[in-house]
Amino acid sequence: MSPTTFVLVTPEELEALIKRAVGEALDEHREAVRPLLLDRRGIAQALGIGTTSVDRFRKAGMPFVRLGDSPRYIVDECIAWLRGQREPLAAESPAEQAPKDFP
Repeated sequence: MSPTTFVLVTPEELEALIKRAVGEALDEHREAVRPLLLDRRGIAQALGIGTTSVDRFRKAGMPFVRLGDSPRYIVDECIAWLRGQREPLAAESPAEQAPKDFP
């Protein structure tokens, strides 16, 4: 039997080790999961906007895939597209505008 070895770490070092391990595990999981395709209502809810804004953004070039007659959206691709817009895309009303903490 080999002797037991103990390693002392500070709370900050332990926190960093845990964050790194969890981050690596999440990255592996994200790579294994196929992107979720959302319908018009689903992407509106995910982005915090109305369905009319989804339609307008799609016409302006927001990425989507077509399944039959229905457009479907991948959240990460839509967020990346929105972040890349040079001019703001206004929502119909203040209630439909994206929250200030939008990713």
